[in-house]
Amino acid sequence: MGFRERNLLKELRIIAAKKLQNTRSIPASQKERLELLAVAFGRDTIVNDFTTWCEEHAAEHPRYPLFDYIRIVEGRLGATPKVEVHDPRIPDLQSFTYELAGVLPPPDNIRDILARYEMEEVKAALQEFVLTLDNREMKSAVKLFFNGGAAAVIQSRRKRGLK
Repeated sequence: MGFRERNLLKELRIIAAKKLQNTRSIPASQKERLELLAVAFGRDTIVNDFTTWCEEHAAEHPRYPLFDYIRIVEGRLGATPKVEVHDPRIPDLQSFTYELAGVLPPPDNIRDILARYEMEEVKAALQEFVLTLDNREMKSAVKLFFNGGAAAVIQSRRKRGLK
């Protein structure tokens, strides 16, 4: 990581300390990603948006603000849409899935699905999908649903005029 990017990380840490009273940094594996984000969107844009993000999330007291921000920054700045780590729809869909199928899908997979589809459409697709399963295949099939299969079920439902 170059000198300028190290200063970017330091500046973001200072912002998090001031705005959120949080001094946690990012894992070493994310430092290169921060460098690429600065190249893609511009250093000043990242700094300004992180400041705004901290102000928006100050009441939540995020445990790992830099890491949480890096995960969703592309969605905030106009690239691929992302769902916030603490989006209340995530535990809602986890609970719905557990009640329906007895399986807890990973939050990251839920975030990916919710970034592309509306909650009600995902729930309806999951309900339809689960109806085709028996108990012994439930766990692996529901994992498959949340690991890419949801798109196929939703597309099939859309072709049939269902949402």
